[in-house]
Amino acid sequence: MSTIETIFAVYRFDVDKGGYGLTDVIPPELLLHTTDEEKHTIAAWVRSAISKIQEVDSSSAEWRRKRYGGLLLALEAETLSDAEYLRIGRETKRIHEVVNRLLERGRADEAIEDTMKNTVKPRSG
Repeated sequence: MSTIETIFAVYRFDVDKGGYGLTDVIPPELLLHTTDEEKHTIAAWVRSAISKIQEVDSSSAEWRRKRYGGLLLALEAETLSDAEYLRIGRETKRIHEVVNRLLERGRADEAIEDTMKNTVKPRSG
């Protein structure tokens, strides 16, 4: 097993088991010390992990999708089209990244719309 495979295996274990703090920050070895080809391979592993999350409405499934989504967007930020980046960000609830991308592109109205859709409304009562 290569170093990158080992680091991803630890990352995946942490995400799949609910987080022990190992995924609070994306390991720099997965982003800064990898070739484009290695990033592509890791992204395929991440997509596979996301596809295996079966629960639809559970908070733990949403948390896992969000963690994996953050890694996927970080790995492919420079290679994804805006449409693909935004789709992945929205599907994995990475709203901060979605809003930032929209604002960088001068799409403030869409950024506001995404923020409003994904803001938790306080309970009345």
